[in-house]
Amino acid sequence: MQEKKVIKLTRRDLALLKKVAKYYLHYKRIVDLGRLLKQMGGNVEYDVEHDADKESLAHAINGLYYYISYVITKEALKAAQLAWREKLTTREFSNDFGEEIYGELDIPRTIVTYPYRVYSFYTIVRGTDAPEFAVLGALLREIYTGVKGLKEQLEGYYKDTDVPRIFDLKKFDSYLRQLKDYSEKFRKGKIRTPSRRDPIWLRRAFHAYETLNSLAERRVTVGERMKEAEGETDKGILTMLRWRLYELYVFYLIVRYLEGKEYRVRRVKRGEHDYSSYVAEKGKEKLFLTLNAPLHFSSLEGVGDLQKEKEKFKGRPDISLINGKRIIFECKYSSLPSYITQGRFKVMAYMYEYEPDVAVLVYPGLKTKVGSYTPDDEVTIDLDSKIKGDKRYIDFRFRTKGGAVKKIYVAILDPELDPEGKEKDRVNLQVITSILDEVMKPH
Repeated sequence: MQEKKVIKLTRRDLALLKKVAKYYLHYKRIVDLGRLLKQMGGNVEYDVEHDADKESLAHAINGLYYYISYVITKEALKAAQLAWREKLTTREFSNDFGEEIYGELDIPRTIVTYPYRVYSFYTIVRGTDAPEFAVLGALLREIYTGVKGLKEQLEGYYKDTDVPRIFDLKKFDSYLRQLKDYSEKFRKGKIRTPSRRDPIWLRRAFHAYETLNSLAERRVTVGERMKEAEGETDKGILTMLRWRLYELYVFYLIVRYLEGKEYRVRRVKRGEHDYSSYVAEKGKEKLFLTLNAPLHFSSLEGVGDLQKEKEKFKGRPDISLINGKRIIFECKYSSLPSYITQGRFKVMAYMYEYEPDVAVLVYPGLKTKVGSYTPDDEVTIDLDSKIKGDKRYIDFRFRTKGGAVKKIYVAILDPELDPEGKEKDRVNLQVITSILDEVMKPH
């Protein structure tokens, strides 16, 4: 077998994964097993250079396993609820007719219908005595026992820090209790091989059971998808993007700031607000947070004669906060001067298109080598050296045609910087606090 290709993580990458990888699926709204299984499309694993770093990678994966266990519990509970409803409402020994058999053959009726090449068969659900219910009962009991054990083992990896309320899986215990109750409602049976003819609720339970076994056997890991990946792997690889993880880390710091100011951050309900993903509330005050989306106050009027396609040409700020004031964040996870230079010019473009009160460019800090750089990149390197002081950010001031002064902040938020324990993220959170305190204070 050809040796598999891996992506070697830096210490900064590992720090980033350890802090927020456990929230990644939740952040992307992957809250059901169907979407989770689609996320397992990676073909290149993350790996580490040094054995001493393996514990950090395992820590990050364990936090993810805890969240996946939560999703498995929800999926199994949904399967049980669907089955129980069907068990109570389906009449005994219902039968159907067709040119193919999708259940147990009903010989007496088939004798009558066979001259027409039509079979009679009992449907897959035969009422309260259907064997599928016994199979489900066996699956539910195994899933309950397995998840309960994983939850006890992994809970500390998910809750090793102050979990923001929006990522707090507070219903986990309740879902697990309900799953136990349902598992006792179905008679004892044995787990068998899944069939394409199984009812939807049984297929869902099989998917939950198989995913749980993958966790128990450590056959799920994290990585990325690459077009030209060599080698093979026997693991399910959850696709992650490190730049998306960094964006999540910045969002995580913003949420911690808002919760520290007594805001309650929650997801926006469908239809509640057209542009935002989250809303922060304190009394009657509301602050909307939008992620990776064009904003409704773009000044873009058109692109040639492509009027119908105008929307796709609008800028998509990584994070936007709107509460009367408009604050835009652009997150760049790179230590390359050229990439951060692009980021500087990008936030300037956002200042023109959206006219926010403030734009903020955040990046983890440069790691430059001796070499030849463009004049713009030389400026970025010089700027980076000035930012790496006590404040860890600097502001650019612009005067608008109307005479108002607006600012662009350039800040370093390095996930590798802060230590573990009670002081975790202290420096980075202070940077966010200093900027937002200044921006959000009433005039």
